Amino acid sequence: MGSDKPEMLDADEVDKLKLELNFNDNSFNLGMVGRINEAKGQHLLIESVDVLVKQGMNVHAYFVGHAMEESYLEMLKKDTRERKLENNIHFLGFMKNPHHFYQICDAVVLASKKETFGLVLIEAMQVGTAVIGANSGGVVEIIDDEKTGLLFENQNYESLASSIEKLINNQELALNIAKSGQDKCNEKFSNELQFEKLKNILKELM
Repeated sequence: MGSDKPEMLDADEVDKLKLELNFNDNSFNLGMVGRINEAKGQHLLIESVDVLVKQGMNVHAYFVGHAMEESYLEMLKKDTRERKLENNIHFLGFMKNPHHFYQICDAVVLASKKETFGLVLIEAMQVGTAVIGANSGGVVEIIDDEKTGLLFENQNYESLASSIEKLINNQELALNIAKSGQDKCNEKFSNELQFEKLKNILKELM
């Protein structure tokens, strides 16, 4: 599996999108893209943000996706209110082109309980955004820990918080894994390259 070549935004388009979505350049902005249901682990990111905010960090999380379970979405919103995180947690709903969204995030998180592959990670890595994923399923085939992304212990919000904190406190690490992740995706997860390889294989069989 792979991903098509993404449409990259220029600096003005990035600033415009940040303004539209109320991104704050002075905060560390996390993105999570996917269906809103418990298996995707949105609650884990909210719990992690709570930990970091209590430590005095300026962290925001933005959730993109439609609700598969309205009751779960309402639970997330209630949890956000009870933790007094209304200014830090944002639900953006469905977004037609998440490739643009990835480009304005400081990091993208995939916290699924069981992810067979993790296309979200590849799409974010392709545009040069750092990624954090749970250490289970197909994610471990995409992320080389501390090289092309960060892995955290599956279903452990404290471990996720530690990974986020690592990126906040080490900008060089964040930049390095973003660049290495992008290089890996261009080499191994490009639809264009994979189809070219497949074409060559089929030619050899003819």
